[in-house]
Amino acid sequence: MISSLDFAVPPRPSDHWLENPGWIDGATNPAIMYHTHEELLRTLRHWAPESPHIPDLEARIQRMHAQAQDRVRRPHHHPHESPHPVNRHLEVHPDAYVEPAAEPVQPTETGVRGRLQQSQPKKRPVGKPVDMHLASLSRAEIIGKAYAAHHLEGTYRVGVEVGPGIRILYAGSGSKSTAPLIETDADLRSVLTPLFAKKSRVQVTLELDVDHLGAFRLANPATAPNQVDNGSVAGGNVAVHGTKVPTLGGMPIESILHGDIILALMKEWKCDNAEHAGENGCPGYCYRDALGNHIGLNFPRFRVWAAGIASHQYTLKHPPPTQEFDGAHVGRSGPKARGRGTATAAPVPAAPPPTSSAMSEAVMGLLAKELLDDRRRRRRHDDSDNDGSSPPRPSRKRQRHSSPQIIDIPSSPFVPDTSAADMLDVCLSDFKTRYNINFDNFREVLLEAEYTPDIMCDVGLESLKAIISAPPGQIIKFCKFCKHWTKHVQERKETKKEIDD
Repeated sequence: MISSLDFAVPPRPSDHWLENPGWIDGATNPAIMYHTHEELLRTLRHWAPESPHIPDLEARIQRMHAQAQDRVRRPHHHPHESPHPVNRHLEVHPDAYVEPAAEPVQPTETGVRGRLQQSQPKKRPVGKPVDMHLASLSRAEIIGKAYAAHHLEGTYRVGVEVGPGIRILYAGSGSKSTAPLIETDADLRSVLTPLFAKKSRVQVTLELDVDHLGAFRLANPATAPNQVDNGSVAGGNVAVHGTKVPTLGGMPIESILHGDIILALMKEWKCDNAEHAGENGCPGYCYRDALGNHIGLNFPRFRVWAAGIASHQYTLKHPPPTQEFDGAHVGRSGPKARGRGTATAAPVPAAPPPTSSAMSEAVMGLLAKELLDDRRRRRRHDDSDNDGSSPPRPSRKRQRHSSPQIIDIPSSPFVPDTSAADMLDVCLSDFKTRYNINFDNFREVLLEAEYTPDIMCDVGLESLKAIISAPPGQIIKFCKFCKHWTKHVQERKETKKEIDD
């Protein structure tokens, strides 16, 4: 058993240090530094007698003492008898030797004094008048108001349990050097109790030393409002678990290419489906087409979509006709990550189509008609092959698989062979999204006159002004938009036709 002659009670270390002892305990204020293994052992024995690190420290100290003893040269023979031996009655052991004892000595002065030494600049206090009701405020709120008075609320924070230290000075509290330092809520109550006992009105001064706020500086002042409360961290161990998860919303918009457009897309296509949630339980983002199918939106798709919107070719409602979006509709997928898929993986069923949208019902009717015509053509082809000119060939029964049928559906709203009313509805919706001008009230009169988007530019301004009660500038803008919109629809149809061929 190793003992120590220092019977002073060591300072209380933090819980994190008791689990993982080290030479510095930075979780306390101020930090505690240990210089010898004996100090580590004494602290663990006092504050954590059942710590599993105690046997390891004892064994380490014993090995260190044994090595120190081996370094001392032992005498190889007995000393010669002197003519007048002084302690002759004592028996001399053959292995007797002298063991030096080392004591750590702390330096008394670390600075260099001389004529060329520069004197430290004198601190100048900066006072700010603040009105606050001390009886109804906590320590954190008082320090927060002091931060706000000096515009430091975005640079420093307030400790949950301890710090930063402040001093409250008033008539009768003593000088600045004798005023107590307030670091906890208990210290604040002990100082405010005699202050509230005064019947006369006194002036109170709150002193806060900025040189001692280094431990409370925020790592990223720009994301300070998004910080997670330290009290929610398990065990209060902020250094181990962390308090923040970097997100796109916490980054400055100037540092992201088309960042404002990407944030607008994330706000528009936020998905509340629990199965489509993102990392850390945050909500996911999905684009919903005309049939209600969910297409997951990740950062590469956001980047392509935002670039299309920035070039004034697409809107927040309709994605560009690229592989990132059309591949999910026509059954083509991009490069698959290796080692993540199997040949027998079950297909993921698509979400059921919504029944409340008139647009979805129209598209479903067109698809059903197309499938029915396809079956009729196949049936006629089979009948023509089995006429009297050639004997019928025996049919083979093939095993049917349960794989879902892939239907070629382009991105909404560019659905082929749609009616004029549907095309006009989509055009009016895109015009409202692009210019924030609502022409939905004129839908019926436009359909009555059979003014579709493809001929809107050929209609005269006077004819449109007769049926549309809007400023002439908005009508001209609507005509130009219909021209570009129709051209874009034709390009989408030609692109789809080339892909099918």
